[in-house]
Amino acid sequence: MRSIAEATKRIHDYAHNPDNVELAFHTRQRMDERGITLFDVLHILANGHILSEPEEADEPGHYKYMMCSRTPNSGSRTMCVIVIPSLRRPALKVITAMWRDER
Repeated sequence: MRSIAEATKRIHDYAHNPDNVELAFHTRQRMDERGITLFDVLHILANGHILSEPEEADEPGHYKYMMCSRTPNSGSRTMCVIVIPSLRRPALKVITAMWRDER
């Protein structure tokens, strides 16, 4: 299992290049429904904090992390993303994005 500190650093590092960020098939739809922009997601990935222990992803050796932060567009609300960082290359797969108070 990857440490939260190591995962946070990897996610922050990868997020500095938007080309490293892939949205899962339904993520864009969920973002639209919830009023979350791509800028919000990128901000969370570059500046957020992991709030809980990771869960195993479908691909062996990979883990899903919930990363949360306030963004410039969110007022006082906190947004979260579920993200899987790649172990082999600088890449992040965002599974979903949500408001923390609506989970």
